[in-house]
Amino acid sequence: ASIDGIGPEVAEAIAAAAAKGPFISKAEFRERTKASKTNVEKLTELGILAGLPESGQLSIFDVMGGSAWTH
Repeated sequence: ASIDGIGPEVAEAIAAAAAKGPFISKAEFRERTKASKTNVEKLTELGILAGLPESGQLSIFDVMGGSAWTH
């Protein structure tokens, strides 16, 4: 199977990077796979990268469950 806009070299890089362990963010995915921003956007649209944060940095809201101001 193929994804429009994702060439064989990018697909092979994604497979090789995925074999080394899970991705923690879209930024890390791009770094490890050398995929373009457009590739990442396409994979996100298709739901393949659903749930991955943009970066690996946590904010105080992530730590507090997003409800820091409700107490």
